[in-house]
Order: sequence, then structure tokens, then C-alpha cells
Amino acid sequence: MNEKGPSSIRLAIRACIIRCNQSDTPLACLTDFTAELRLLEWDPASLQQIERGTLALLASIKKPLLWIED
Repeated sequence: MNEKGPSSIRLAIRACIIRCNQSDTPLACLTDFTAELRLLEWDPASLQQIERGTLALLASIKKPLLWIED
């Protein structure tokens, strides 16, 4: 497995964010997305960068949805 370059990782994060944003279960979507990349033999270090980048962006996008008012 070859480590992917920064542009490939950015494009993967962008694609993942688009999918997750359209999903009712964004974390499950992220899991499915990285599983697909794993099947395409993406290396673990690149997958970890994609997961971290996607989670950081999801937190900023979905944050209002995560707060529960009492």
C-alpha cells in the first residue's frame, strides 16, 4: 500500500463530507466511506487522516445538531 498524497486525501475528505452531510447518520456514513477506501487498498495512515479531517469538519458543520436543550 502506498501512502496517498495531500490532494488525494483532501478530495477524499471532501467526498466524505458531502456524503455524511446528506446522511441521517453521518458517523455511520464515515465508517462506510473509510471501509470502501480500505477495500481499495488505501493505507492506514491516509485513512486516519481522512477520518480525523472529516470528523473535525463534521463537528463544525453539525455542532448545532449535537446540542440537546434541557
